[in-house]
Amino acid sequence: MHTEIIMLTDVSGSMAKIDRATCEGFNTFIEEQQGVPGTANLTAIRFNTAYTTDYRGPLSTAPKMRSLGASGGTALYDSLAAVITEQRHRVGGGSTQVIFVVLTDGEDLHSRTHNAQSAAGFVNAARADGWQFVFLGANIDAEETAESLGIERDRAYQFTASDTGTRAVYAQASAATKAMRSWGL
Repeated sequence: MHTEIIMLTDVSGSMAKIDRATCEGFNTFIEEQQGVPGTANLTAIRFNTAYTTDYRGPLSTAPKMRSLGASGGTALYDSLAAVITEQRHRVGGGSTQVIFVVLTDGEDLHSRTHNAQSAAGFVNAARADGWQFVFLGANIDAEETAESLGIERDRAYQFTASDTGTRAVYAQASAATKAMRSWGL
């Protein structure tokens, strides 16, 4: 089965302290996913008060993340709604498996258009299309935040915003993504 992996990574100013670990965790995640049978594409997106698509293409040729360029504030709700809308138009329906991974180190204080409830509407519409979500959160209650966004609590992973905690949460996300890709979970 073909898989689309969408990675939405917080690059707000507070992420600067875990810049290196986030890049290492992201790169290890990609390397591990490249070893999973089947074809896959990656869309790598960074967000703070706006979002930027850094890469969209085959997982096999995805570049390494070198630096977050951390700055600005966290506009998770606005970014999540906009990215889901854009990606749903791009991916469309069909038999493509979509796995959407979100990493953030704090609560949303900068969204201007959406709140948790409206962002959850976008998540729920994507889930109705069969999309699967993984939520990685530090400095917040990851399960509660994920649930408020329409993401299942058992797909939420809490981490400590440290080098060790960041690398560990990427390992958890990679294992969950491998399971979804391999067994269709």
